[in-house]
Amino acid sequence: MTIENLEAEVMALPRDAQAILLSRLLKHLGQSRENDPEVTAIWSEEAERRDLTINIRMNQPQSDLIDRAAQIQGKSPSEFMVDSAYQKAQDVLLDRCFFGLDEVKYKEFVALLDAQPMGNEKLHTLLTTKSPWD
Repeated sequence: MTIENLEAEVMALPRDAQAILLSRLLKHLGQSRENDPEVTAIWSEEAERRDLTINIRMNQPQSDLIDRAAQIQGKSPSEFMVDSAYQKAQDVLLDRCFFGLDEVKYKEFVALLDAQPMGNEKLHTLLTTKSPWD
């Protein structure tokens, strides 16, 4: 198990379990204080950002495939699934992106689209040069 996998598994724990684990770890490392404020602040901040648990059902072949892919990337299966789902969600939303313009900005936008393209000598050369395979 890599440190990244261990960190992902710890971050998947409830906040109270993380606090107990941190306290025990610091005690094991010989910290004279019960909790190191800097470490506690960092862990608490991360735990607050990941305070939602989602349970999903899948069949064994799907789980095995995800486990293998996660292992190849050095991630826990949970971390791999969150990253993959997040990326897919971004792709879906970006494909359906809407931007609104007021009437003046819309007319400027349409005018730019309707305008004659600016000259581009390099593009013209590229498009008129015979391909090596022709």
